[in-house]
Amino acid sequence: MWVALSAGLAGCGGSGEERPELTVAEPLPPAIETAAPQDAQSGTPETASAALAPVPLPARKRQEIRTRAMATAAAVRRWDDDLARCVGPAGDGDNADATCTHAAWEQLVDQVEIEMYYLLEDLRAMPHGACHDALVAENDILRGFWHGAAPLDLAWLDEQQRAPSRFDLDAAVDLVRPVPARIRDATTGVCAP
Repeated sequence: MWVALSAGLAGCGGSGEERPELTVAEPLPPAIETAAPQDAQSGTPETASAALAPVPLPARKRQEIRTRAMATAAAVRRWDDDLARCVGPAGDGDNADATCTHAAWEQLVDQVEIEMYYLLEDLRAMPHGACHDALVAENDILRGFWHGAAPLDLAWLDEQQRAPSRFDLDAAVDLVRPVPARIRDATTGVCAP
């Protein structure tokens, strides 16, 4: 940092003699690469995840994570039920602004945000390892959905005052649909003792 700052200041006009205390430091020697530690039995390098011993989550924490995942699964089912009720059997029951579909979308987006927030808090306190990696992957999916869904929730109608296609919305929900089951599986599998 000082090298770049000193070099940048020296190049700001003048010869550098005005501030002799700002001298350019000697360049750092090239980094010496070291080999990754090797597993004594197989002779293969260890990865960072493999080097850590698996640390199971306490039963209470696993239950909290499963309970929130079940709430997200219920929100997806509510979305399916509400969408079917909104559009009716003929598929044309919602009004032009799709206010019924919008209400269903809002409840789903809100629940995904809650799940994402609390899972992220759990991940920050969790040691790295297989459990952490499994839950990070699912949280990334929730975050991706939420980043796409939240702006749509705020600006429901497009420039032509049309609601989003329910088929596009349902395709986005399909990304979230398997996440609660995978979180549940992680809490009973890699996160359990």
